[in-house]
Amino acid sequence: MKYINLLCNAFELQCLFPDAKLLDEKFIKKEHNFLLIKTDTDVIEINHYFENIFDKIENINNIFEIDSYYINPIENLTIVCDRQLWYRFYLNLLKNNKEEFDKLEKIYVEKNVKIIFNFAILEAVNYEDEEEWFLYDFKFKHIKLSDYELFDGKKNFYYDSFYNLYHILAEPMMCKVLFPNMFKDLSQYHIDFKEFFENININPLLNRDKIYSHSCLKPRYHRIKFLLECYKNDLLSFGKNNVNIKFLEEYKRATFNNKIHTDGTYKHSKNHLDYFNKNLYEEFLKITNKINITMDDSDFIYNHMKHYFLNEEYNESYIEVVGETHCIFDLKYGFFTEKSIKPVLSEKFVMIYGSNKVYKEYKRIGIELFLNELGIYDIEEKNELEQIDRIVNFLKKCDKEYLKKLYIEKYDILKNNKKILFDYYCKIMNKINVIFLEDKK
Repeated sequence: MKYINLLCNAFELQCLFPDAKLLDEKFIKKEHNFLLIKTDTDVIEINHYFENIFDKIENINNIFEIDSYYINPIENLTIVCDRQLWYRFYLNLLKNNKEEFDKLEKIYVEKNVKIIFNFAILEAVNYEDEEEWFLYDFKFKHIKLSDYELFDGKKNFYYDSFYNLYHILAEPMMCKVLFPNMFKDLSQYHIDFKEFFENININPLLNRDKIYSHSCLKPRYHRIKFLLECYKNDLLSFGKNNVNIKFLEEYKRATFNNKIHTDGTYKHSKNHLDYFNKNLYEEFLKITNKINITMDDSDFIYNHMKHYFLNEEYNESYIEVVGETHCIFDLKYGFFTEKSIKPVLSEKFVMIYGSNKVYKEYKRIGIELFLNELGIYDIEEKNELEQIDRIVNFLKKCDKEYLKKLYIEKYDILKNNKKILFDYYCKIMNKINVIFLEDKK
């Protein structure tokens, strides 16, 4: 029997023990439940504490006047720190009020607090620009998850490209898809924790309206290049092409004012600097009447994956064409985001431009991307512009009947791809929960 005092939301808890079963659950008091769970190797008692610190804290001054588990923790508490908690609380305090941070750090040491920092947050440019803060050597016990090779082998870091799944699956935008009980009541749990995987319930259509979908919020230079190539080859009508109005206007202003740097960084690639310009954007604006322009709605923009699954957008086409963000930055290592994971979760064919690493990583864990059948067998080693050419050349020769037949033929493999991804996620997360439970006997 092991035990843990755990401070996190319910989504994070269930994603932290992804193949556990619930044996018992008791309400203790507000923001505190007792759980008894069983994993493959252990029975674990969990005192689950949960609160929203941002409802209590207005600024980072005088934080010790606030009644919060994060500020006045119980003994032997383990805290899960996600992106919002890191940027709005810990990093904010560390950078802007070091005196208060030092006091909090001392309390954490005295009370034997441990933090699981989820630094697998899909933001490679942030990792490089803010490297010193991610590497900060906290005095209290901690472990750090990362999906970026910059931190591979660094003290207290655990690296794997697919740790980003912890961030994706536990994010609030996925709660209605994965955790319908918790969406109604945050104190609810799945009895079978692994059930949340099954809640990505894909109902595939055999007959789909389009050959491909190319859904994006931001019209970055490489996505514009893809859309323009599709237009030149009379392919736009064969795809569902989305661009968001908010970012269309934002990028229009930026390019027309010759502001070539985006995303709060100067770490941009040569191709971004060459192509993110007024001329290319003016060319793109001429064809926007042939593209679906999505609304400026915060729920749609910031919960895009929720809409993708709940609205069954995956059923609009056979192939998901993904323009990864990686290539717009001049980065030390390869990278990919939820954009490339979404098609595997939705049991679709996928063509990705803007990343080489994603192809290597899917191959490493055994996911089949059908590169030969889709006519893009050499796409893994090409740059984003060459990858676009490979994809467009296939789409020109393709039709819905071929893809429908291929979909039926390969469906079991597509379905198994999702299982491989989930099984791998369980494997790497079980590695983490074993580590932070090792002194909890």
